[in-house]
Amino acid sequence: MEKRKTRFLCQNCGYLSFKWLGRCPQCGEWDSISEEKMKEGVFTRGLSLTPSKPVSIREIERSTLSRYLSGIDEFDRILGGGVVPGSLILVGGEPGIGKSTLLLEIANRLSSPKSVVLYISGEESIEQSKLRATRLGVDSAYLYVSS
Repeated sequence: MEKRKTRFLCQNCGYLSFKWLGRCPQCGEWDSISEEKMKEGVFTRGLSLTPSKPVSIREIERSTLSRYLSGIDEFDRILGGGVVPGSLILVGGEPGIGKSTLLLEIANRLSSPKSVVLYISGEESIEQSKLRATRLGVDSAYLYVSS
């Protein structure tokens, strides 16, 4: 007999909980949470209901991931040898130290027909990013900007 788990899903907005709630904390609807039975091992929003077994660090095989070099040696060194394809890199620091300038330049260098880059700024509008890009000479058709 297979083991089953229960989850609770808001029928209005899709909010997921592992306990019943009278009111959805995401959308505020009352009595919109319904119970669902799940088979063990079903993945939901990145969570597995099956616990993983601890593995000795010595038993883990080191994979050889291909990396893209940014052309800025110190940046590549910090990332362990370059940018891993499909990765997300979050850079933080004090205002005015050059984060946006550095990252826009790196994004431009990494963008190509084989490597489309998405640059997302949490501090600047897309118009401000365009002004910076113009000053830097950044004009890649494979670089997308979002704010």
